[in-house]
Amino acid sequence: PATGIMIRFTVAKPSGAYIEAYYRTSNDGETIPLKDKEYNQVTLPTITDTLPDEFVEVEALVDNIESFDAFALKLVLKGDSIGQAPTVKDLRVIALA
Repeated sequence: PATGIMIRFTVAKPSGAYIEAYYRTSNDGETIPLKDKEYNQVTLPTITDTLPDEFVEVEALVDNIESFDAFALKLVLKGDSIGQAPTVKDLRVIALA
């Protein structure tokens, strides 16, 4: 079983764009399916605004959580207008023991 999640991605974030990350976990044998569990918000570092084709690396660690066998991650990409949505590349998510 794992007790942490490492999240890494690169992002182009124009002014007025926002990124949120959420996770949920499950253990084998639990009565509540993973899809029915509530998401927990991940604290992301401050991400500076970039040019449209300029990507910066973002890394977040969720640790000291109850051990789990499965997890789901959700990224929410939003902006003040449609043209200001962030772009994410190179998403890597690893369960840590």
